[in-house]
Amino acid sequence: MQEAGAEFWIVTLANAAQLEPDLAARAGHQKSLGVDSLYYPDRRIRALAERHGIPVITLAERLADLVATKGGVLNGGYNDRYPLGSGHWNEVGNRTAAEMTGEQLCAGSSAIARLRE
Repeated sequence: MQEAGAEFWIVTLANAAQLEPDLAARAGHQKSLGVDSLYYPDRRIRALAERHGIPVITLAERLADLVATKGGVLNGGYNDRYPLGSGHWNEVGNRTAAEMTGEQLCAGSSAIARLRE
């Protein structure tokens, strides 16, 4: 989808439950919700975007895999009200998500490719 060289992209983010470092707690949250996957909404949005030819970046599963393999906490810890693992992304979460998004945008954007020519 382009208009005057602009591109429309969809980027889905992640919530604290999806990025829970404790895999058992993550599974417990999934069970309490009665869902097969915490990534169902992201997968639905990806499928919709792909059906319509819209570039899409879904971050939740990639960020969750990173937390599971390398450790760390991407949410909370920025004040007493939100301990690590809760609330919005912290500095590391924001930086990591921005880097992942930037890499995919730069690799897949025809507008950026034209700038490099």
